[in-house]
Amino acid sequence: MTISVLPSISVKKAILQYSHNSRILNKNQKEIFRAFGFKDKDLNKNATKLSGGELKRVCLIRAIFSQRPILIL
Repeated sequence: MTISVLPSISVKKAILQYSHNSRILNKNQKEIFRAFGFKDKDLNKNATKLSGGELKRVCLIRAIFSQRPILIL
């Protein structure tokens, strides 16, 4: 299984990659990020510092932030 997060970017950049506002997290997005078990300091972590499970959660968060009408898992 391949997790699609570029290893050279931060978690914040990875999850905002497909978001409508690609620069800042709004309050609701931060709440979603925390609901997945992350802390605010984790936003600045490099993707290479995450475990496999954390990478999967980052990909799920990114999919939610993209606001697509259908999400297939």
